[in-house]
Amino acid sequence: MNNLWNWLIEKFFGELKKAARNALGKSASKQLRFSLSNAEPVFRSFGDFESGKGQLTALSSGVNKDFAWRVQANRRYHPLDGQTINYDGSYISAIWGNWATTLGSVEQWWGPSWDAANLLSNNARPTVALRLQRNYSDASELPILNWIGRWNFSGFIGALSDQRMTDHPYLAGAHFSAKPLDSVETSLAMTSLMGGAQKLGERRLDINYQDQKRQVAFDISWQINQDLKFIPIATKIYASLMDDNSGADYSSVLFGFSSQLPWLGGWRIFLEHSETLAAPSRYNLTYEDQIYQTGYRFYQRSIGSSYDADSKVTSLGLMSQISYFQWLSIKLQNIHINQAGNNSPIDLRHSINPKAVNAKRLLVKWRYRLNKEQQLNLEFDYSDKLISANIRENERVRLMIGWVLQF
Repeated sequence: MNNLWNWLIEKFFGELKKAARNALGKSASKQLRFSLSNAEPVFRSFGDFESGKGQLTALSSGVNKDFAWRVQANRRYHPLDGQTINYDGSYISAIWGNWATTLGSVEQWWGPSWDAANLLSNNARPTVALRLQRNYSDASELPILNWIGRWNFSGFIGALSDQRMTDHPYLAGAHFSAKPLDSVETSLAMTSLMGGAQKLGERRLDINYQDQKRQVAFDISWQINQDLKFIPIATKIYASLMDDNSGADYSSVLFGFSSQLPWLGGWRIFLEHSETLAAPSRYNLTYEDQIYQTGYRFYQRSIGSSYDADSKVTSLGLMSQISYFQWLSIKLQNIHINQAGNNSPIDLRHSINPKAVNAKRLLVKWRYRLNKEQQLNLEFDYSDKLISANIRENERVRLMIGWVLQF
């Protein structure tokens, strides 16, 4: 009976994937997005799109059985990095069997979290990179590997082309995840800053690849209601631990839970705490390096956690698809930025503020689908203190209105 059941499941998912490939083979879409706000967002979290005070984006994407592509042009008003036009989000991908090779600038989010990610997030702009990844996380058919369950892998390498104290280093990374149980997923990931050249006056000194800045993270998530049947609602707990060979016990930690609340109309709640303060209480280590002195940053934003180094943040979030037409998200935060904050040369590299800042924050997002082609986006962002210095925003209240046209 078990063999028959397994065969039926495999047959069902096999047909489903064939149908998906056939559907995608015929798909193509175009989109126009516009947003306007009184301030550039200081933080970006999972799913965020806008990255400037004003932004106009036009994109066209498509996929068939052998290739996938997206051409995206972004025009931004008064961005922090000074680049008003970029092509972030554009890529071309070639598909061979269950593997895809991609060239382009694609945002990545490594980790099970909702608010921040230790190793790789969407906070900084994506670098142009060459990527290799699996298309479907099927379990291996080899007996020696079958026990790890459904698994996935992605790896990339790209050059950091912004103005840095070290010219044109490479950023490389690899991420492996597996589901040994239906309720448990684990992942091991690593990124490295390597290569490039140090500027010594008019001289350039190439950096030995052995002197790379390496970060390693381990993530785990557990869908506890699948194993503990007395828990009546879908609940996931998760944690992430990162080490960057700085000599500390660990350089950042993140943990939290999310749960579906069916009696409240399908609202999802999450509670998350993240710390980028190296343990035990050692400042100016996380995301910093003596050789790569710009640190783990790209275009003046942290590549990892949105809150950069030496920070502690607790977030409580609620989100719901209220109806077919409306989606609402509410987030409350207790934020402690750059707790070293003594204006040392290292603190001055902090992407948010060279001084310590403690603040409370409220973020509300509302999406309203006007019809099949158009959507209205509104955001309200309030903090009781000024948080940013390096992002040049002196507003405690940020308002954003956006419009999306799909055709």
